[in-house]
Amino acid sequence: LKLRDKFLIAIILDSNIFYGDPLWRGPVFKKILELSNLEVLRILISDVVLKEVIRNSKKEFDLHFKSIKEGVSGIAKLTEGFDHSFIDKLPNDCERKIIERFSSLEKEGLIDIVKPKDEILSELIDRAVDKIKPFSEKKEEFRDGVIWLSCIQFALSEKFERIYFISKNISDFCEKRGSKTLHRDLKRDCP
Repeated sequence: LKLRDKFLIAIILDSNIFYGDPLWRGPVFKKILELSNLEVLRILISDVVLKEVIRNSKKEFDLHFKSIKEGVSGIAKLTEGFDHSFIDKLPNDCERKIIERFSSLEKEGLIDIVKPKDEILSELIDRAVDKIKPFSEKKEEFRDGVIWLSCIQFALSEKFERIYFISKNISDFCEKRGSKTLHRDLKRDCP
């Protein structure tokens, strides 16, 4: 499925796809990595997505860790001689593990981490002011804009025949709420 050493399909993964599985262990991730390994498709991930995945995972880890500490503290109040030193032995390296996983996948050539180019800043500002998707009147979507523009520009420079954007955040990228049709503003970016 390669044409003159160019992949025909690119998939762009949004941050929310990684909620609950930032280390790529689930069956869907295994399948797309397998397809990438077979050079059927290329996985594009904005540098912004990686940073969001790390931040969100760290936040979730801290929340769970706090719950464990509070639970153990509650048990210790109700018992005598309870040894809760095991808390100090719990892993606290989720950020490092995520960075290692993404770096490893990139080194293996299974994913491309796309860094935004300086020249997209002007386009982002224009889109934010004019409320061109993924920007809207209701909220700030600067990260979404960086993710979209940097990956689309990279994909277009590589001349992919098809580009798929995978996100659970359809309200920022689709025509209307509940729709799965890419917004017309975004369709103009990738004919």
